[in-house]
Amino acid sequence: MEIQEYNKSVKVSCDFCGAQMECPEEMLKNTKKHMCAACFRKGNPTDEELKDVHVDLPAEEMDEMAASGTAEKLASDFFPEFWSEQKEGLKDHSKKDLAEEMFEAGAYYGIRAFLESVKQIEEKEKK
Repeated sequence: MEIQEYNKSVKVSCDFCGAQMECPEEMLKNTKKHMCAACFRKGNPTDEELKDVHVDLPAEEMDEMAASGTAEKLASDFFPEFWSEQKEGLKDHSKKDLAEEMFEAGAYYGIRAFLESVKQIEEKEKK
């Protein structure tokens, strides 16, 4: 999902619920549909479903949504690997030790994913 700043906005209707929303004038020619923030939150669309859709999200929600989406993706991508490697050793932990271990693993995988994404961005910029 690309985030850009624009100067002039026009009123449009959400194609999913009809609510009034704003769309940057520059986006009108490249956008096939418009989606308000409420429909975006309810529908949880994939990147493919959003291909030609302008989503009107308040800037203050962007960080929260990015963090939440990243956490969900990390959990689905890395938990199976972590569980298969660690499940035997975790059986003997107290609940507190287990919670601490899980928190630490989450931090590790989060940082690892962040560093990998930075590396990918740097490699793309070199091309």
